[in-house]
Amino acid sequence: LVNGDVQSPTDYTFSNNTGVGGLDQVCIKNIKNRGIRIVADGTMGVLANRINLPSGNVDPDTLRVLVGVTQYTRVGADLGTGEFIFVDNGGPGGVDQIYFSTAPTAGDNIDITYYDGNTACAEIFANYTLESNPTSGQELTADYRRTTARTVDVFIPNGNEGPETLTFTPNINVTSYESGETPNLADSGAPVTAMVKDPSVYQYQFGESVFDSLGSDWMLRFICERIEENKWIWFTTNPVETDKIAGYGLILFKGEGQYDADNSQVFESPSDPAGAGSRFKGIYFNPPENPSTTHGAPPPEEGAEVTKIDVYFNKSGITQFSQHVSNADVYYQNGYGMGNLKEVKINEQGVIIGKYDNNKDLDLAQIAVATFVNPSGLEKKGDTYFLESSNSGEPDIGIPDTEKRGIIRPGNLEMSNVDLTQEFIDMIIAERAFMANSRTITTADRLLLDLMRLRP
Repeated sequence: LVNGDVQSPTDYTFSNNTGVGGLDQVCIKNIKNRGIRIVADGTMGVLANRINLPSGNVDPDTLRVLVGVTQYTRVGADLGTGEFIFVDNGGPGGVDQIYFSTAPTAGDNIDITYYDGNTACAEIFANYTLESNPTSGQELTADYRRTTARTVDVFIPNGNEGPETLTFTPNINVTSYESGETPNLADSGAPVTAMVKDPSVYQYQFGESVFDSLGSDWMLRFICERIEENKWIWFTTNPVETDKIAGYGLILFKGEGQYDADNSQVFESPSDPAGAGSRFKGIYFNPPENPSTTHGAPPPEEGAEVTKIDVYFNKSGITQFSQHVSNADVYYQNGYGMGNLKEVKINEQGVIIGKYDNNKDLDLAQIAVATFVNPSGLEKKGDTYFLESSNSGEPDIGIPDTEKRGIIRPGNLEMSNVDLTQEFIDMIIAERAFMANSRTITTADRLLLDLMRLRP
């Protein structure tokens, strides 16, 4: 039934085991009531006297155009009042178009129904809303009896003493639900209690500290759980709002145990308050403003920034092989805690780098270098200082090792600009001159002494 109307076998097709997970499918094929309503006010696809349809596959023979209460007629040419022309793929991006002789009166409703060749298929459940049906929201009701059992995944809440007991009871006496729907009845059957496996058989856990924008650390506990052959689900709880999931996704492996990157995926974070379809894909949590939970000084009024973590898997590192101990772990994350400056260094490009005790290096400042048109025209001030002068020209200041500027040699001493050979020669000459002068004085002294010893 489609909206209560019984469909004949010519209006649908039945496919065995062609749906998701091997479910049977029903495809509705002859419904021709996909429709749009446009108000003739220059918006919603109305451009002057033409309308862009949402599809490029409209069957023109099924078009029905109603402007206000007047049904328009499709013609091939020579438009007149109450008529329209259909143009195949004439709109932007190849969509079909409708032309009128004159633009409809502002405020008129334009109702357009058509068939675009698509069928709407659904896996058979008790009730299913056909989102892809020509009219969104139509409900397909299938009365059937499943002939073979099908395995389903059931997630059981974790109690204080481990997973809660889960018992399945066949429905043999409930004839109606509170919603008004009629359930299927089993012929007979006794309750069956599910056997819950030890989590260590299908689950692997590990933890990693991550950091917010203020340097506070947060422990993320990752849980990887095998849900079927070669398929695992991973998730981590929100460290702030512990009743929420911060991030989750699927890890798939190929038959030989290698990571299947094409089919694995990271889902939108349930902790992101944005609407579905626009949430962050990865790990998301919002650190609190309370300093007692951030283990440090009170943060600014806005608190730490929202923490968003992209999740990547090492394509060659993560595998699914038979071994007793798993080595899956977080091998790298680019967050870091607060650090204290312990050392300062300068590189050849003049960048002053601070080294911190959290193993992070940060650029603190930049040393500039000046060049002059005539360096010899600089005015000497002593102690290796020079001043700009009219002869030197104006300085051209920039980063070292760019535009013919020299590099900086950190940790090096400047070589002496003295000619040591010439200085040694001059020192020897001075020493010999001093010795010669000393001997002259000694000779004169002796002469004077001898003169004084002479007697008349």
